[in-house]
Amino acid sequence: MSILTYIYLASLAAAAITGLLKFRVSLPVHLKGIILMMPYILLVEIGAAFFRDLIKGQNVLPQYNIVLLIEFLVYACFFKEIIISEWIKKIISVFMILFPVFWYISVFFIFKITEWNSYIFLVGGTFTIIWALIYCYQLLTSIENVSLSSCGEFWIALGIIIFYSCQVPFMGIYNFLIVNYPSLIMNFQVGLQVTNIIMYSLFTYAFLCKKTIIMKYS
Repeated sequence: MSILTYIYLASLAAAAITGLLKFRVSLPVHLKGIILMMPYILLVEIGAAFFRDLIKGQNVLPQYNIVLLIEFLVYACFFKEIIISEWIKKIISVFMILFPVFWYISVFFIFKITEWNSYIFLVGGTFTIIWALIYCYQLLTSIENVSLSSCGEFWIALGIIIFYSCQVPFMGIYNFLIVNYPSLIMNFQVGLQVTNIIMYSLFTYAFLCKKTIIMKYS
């Protein structure tokens, strides 16, 4: 494994550990979902990083395809709770119903569970960017005086925007690139890890803002 991979795993571990240390029953449900998702993603990434090297030909894509389903639903729930607009909330609710159906059809009838599912990443990532941008716009145009430095939801949304805005164009055409331009894959994987490090570092900071978040939503 490269040094960058270790840094990425360390940033993910920091987010998972910080979130669990700050976890309280009094936390709002949207933060509980994000926090509880972190250890699961960490375990999947550790397994992919270490066991894929130990076992030749080990296919970790089934785990990643399942992670995508959970991840995009958790993000949808997160933004549904913090976005004010009722019609946006209804759209997110519809997304949360239809996305698992789309995931099932795409994973088992269009692709295979053992293949990278670019459709899932494109659809889920695009909608997640939209939810995050709507929340940031809502926050920045609010008449209330909000301190962004202590608003954990803002930093989570920012991390999501940075990661998915950079990775949706690439991961959406991953299957095309790996067949036609395999030499480019390694270069793009560096960018994938860097944006992951940025996102999970921002998540870690967001979890450290827990006290302010509880006061805001209590």
